[in-house]
Amino acid sequence: MQDVALLTGLSMSCLYKKTNKKEIPFWKSEGGKINYFSKEEIENWCLSHRIKTNEEIESEAVTYTVTGKRKGVQNV
Repeated sequence: MQDVALLTGLSMSCLYKKTNKKEIPFWKSEGGKINYFSKEEIENWCLSHRIKTNEEIESEAVTYTVTGKRKGVQNV
């Protein structure tokens, strides 16, 4: 848990809450008392909450204004 706190910058309290709410990927020991984390899964989880830059948002707005379609969305 301490290693995950260092890796993510989250407090231990925040990590306990996130595991309780199943908001962060983790593994349980067979007895269910110990939480295990995969470094790769935690890094992917951290990177999955990307915020777009203003430039990206403006570019998407221009694309939508010109084409009437959102970038990456297909109309069926």
